[in-house]
Parts: sequence; structure tokens; C-alpha cells
Amino acid sequence: MADIVHKIDLNPDTVIILEDPTVDFAVWDTGDDTLARTSTGSFNGDAASSETTLEPQKNDNTSQELTENEAQSHSVQYLVSSRHLMLASPWFQRALTREGWTESDRDADGRYCIRTSGWDSNALLILLNILHLRNRRVPRLLSLETLAKIAVLVDYYECAEAVDLFGDVWTNAYEETPVPTSLCRDLVLWLWVSWSFQLTEKFEQATFVAIKHSIGDFDTLDLPLPAAVTEAIEKARQEGMLKLQSGLAALLGEYRSKQYSCPVGSGTSSFECGSMMYGALIKGMDTVGISTEGDSFDGISLEELCNDIRRIRSPTWYYSGSSGYYQSQHMCKLTRPLKDMTDEVEKSLKGLKLEKLKKDI
Repeated sequence: MADIVHKIDLNPDTVIILEDPTVDFAVWDTGDDTLARTSTGSFNGDAASSETTLEPQKNDNTSQELTENEAQSHSVQYLVSSRHLMLASPWFQRALTREGWTESDRDADGRYCIRTSGWDSNALLILLNILHLRNRRVPRLLSLETLAKIAVLVDYYECAEAVDLFGDVWTNAYEETPVPTSLCRDLVLWLWVSWSFQLTEKFEQATFVAIKHSIGDFDTLDLPLPAAVTEAIEKARQEGMLKLQSGLAALLGEYRSKQYSCPVGSGTSSFECGSMMYGALIKGMDTVGISTEGDSFDGISLEELCNDIRRIRSPTWYYSGSSGYYQSQHMCKLTRPLKDMTDEVEKSLKGLKLEKLKKDI
């Protein structure tokens, strides 16, 4: 099929040839990802009462969707100006001026030729229109998907300053849109977009969800998130797990102590109560698969582990009254102390601070 040609500059001296435009982007490979715009909620992770879409409605005159011909085309050509490219992008400055770079040599038509592959052709068109000040051709509303694709291009071509104003326009439309509250593809896209466009609140919210729901080695879906971000997510997740371990160890120590005093029974039942609670907690921890030290916590999220701990069974037993007969059910349960401990750990979770991470990198 013939190439698609976009004439962006009226007097072009450069042609960018996009070969094999990308079809798959940030692939979520865990099977059934509905991307059904998962229920979203407040920053503390509570589910909202109704579903909210993750992208604003588009106006008829603002979207630049791929045409069917373009999607099937083997390559897409963009006729552009080297001067505009070099002013906006250090990457293009290097490519078009350094000796030994094939892009710095003109072809038979006297044009520079830059070949690339794997990009989304629509996202690249939007970016090149911005770099050439063709502002009326730039949509004011974009899907989360397209925002993420443009952010990848901006990162690669080092032209963040050139898209600052449009970045503000695009992201302002999402100001009231909450991020997903579960680990899904859209959450990863939000993490990348908030990092790229410096959306401090969205980044903190997205990393909060990632810390709570990640099961280790956070998958960036091949998006160019710095390793420092994923390492900080995993560090915060591990710290939360260690708090759970410490909380369980403290409860075991309390029940094991010879000074333990049963809060509901008579003083004579403290030994029996402590023994029952201690043994039940040990058995419950074995069932959950957590000890008080040495666990790697791979394959389970903080939220899952908290829920598993809350479900640890309490023993049912009876103690004798003054008559010596076993007649009264003892009322001490593991339910309340385990819930209080896990609730405290979850409340201590915080998302990451964008400014601090940017400064540390």
C-alpha cells in the first residue's frame, strides 16, 4: 500500500519516515484486562459509589484518529522543517548536525531523511504539529492512551519544554478524574502520564495504589519510567509488609507474656486466654503464609495480606465458673486486634512525592 504523507511544513527540507507504525502499546499481558474503567475512589482507596470514566468526552473537532488507510499503511511520511526540529529537540539537533549520523546527510532530493519505527503515527503527527507551531491542528482533548504515547515521544526526543502548554491543556481536562483503585493497565498509564507531565497529585495517588496492590517487581509495560520510581514503589511495599510482621510479632509477644492479663475474663483465666490466642495466631499465620521474620512477600499484595490476616480464625473455648463446670464461652477474639493492627498499617501507606523523586534522580 502507498505511503501516507503528512505535509506539516510548507517548505519542508526534511522527511521523517515512520516504518511499521506501532499496533500494540503498553501491552497488559495478564489475561483478562477489561480496561472497563475500574471503579475509582478517593485518595485513601475507598471505592466510589459509581463508575467513572478515565477520559473526558471528546469534541467532534478535537480528535485526530488514525484513518483506516493509515493504520494499514506500511509507512507514514512527515514533511517537516529541520530548523523547527532542532530548535525544539536536542535529539534532532544531534541527529541533523553530527558527522557520522545518517540523518545529517541529505538525500538526492536535497532533504534530510530520518527513519524511525514503532511509534504511533497519530501521536507523532500531534507532536510534530506542536513543534511546527501548527496549533490549530492540535487536539485539545486526548485519551489517556494518546497522552501516554505522546509522553513516550516527548521523553525520547527530549522536547518537554516545547509541549508544556499543550500538556497543561490536556491534563487539566483530567483534574477531577480519579485514578483507578486497582492494579490495571490504566493505572500504569496514569503513573507514566503523571510522571511525564508532572502531575503531583495524580502521581501520588497512582503510586499509592501501586504500593497497595503491587505483588513485587512492578511492571511498567515497557514504558520508560525511571528505575528509581519502581524501586521506590517496591521499597514502600516492603516497608508496609514489615509493619505487618512487626504488628503480628507484637501481638504474639503480648499473648505469650506471663504478665498477660485477659481483658474480659477473671484473673484466673489469663493463662488459658493467652495460650489460646497465642496458639490460634500461630496457626493462622501458618495458614496465611507469614512469619515474623524472613519473608520475601513476592506474589502477594499488601491489601491481600491485610485481608488474609483479618480472616485468621479466633478460637472458640469455654471456661469454668465458680462452680467448676465449663459453662461460659470465653469472649476474647483475635478479630479486633488483627483488624486494628492491619487498619493502622493501611492508614500509614502514602503515595510517593513526585518532586522528591525528580530531585533525587
